Amino acid sequence: MSITVRDKNTDQPVSNALVLLTIQPSNSNLSVGKTTTTTQTAYTDKDGHAIFTVQIGPHSSSGIYNTNLEIKKDNYDSNLQK
Repeated sequence: MSITVRDKNTDQPVSNALVLLTIQPSNSNLSVGKTTTTTQTAYTDKDGHAIFTVQIGPHSSSGIYNTNLEIKKDNYDSNLQK
């Protein structure tokens, strides 16, 4: 998974921003006892890019997984944009 972080006012890349990725099984997977949550962190490079490599194990349930990205950087307000 590759993301790019940009300043919403200037459209310039934001370097050295902390990006937290959390992946959880969907509610249907939780009902069958699959409760493993994966969390990874990365920092953006000078171009605002962060890359995550996520592997789904051979015994993982198929389906939709809940994914959350949180981005933090000094002097920036946290804001959710879909």
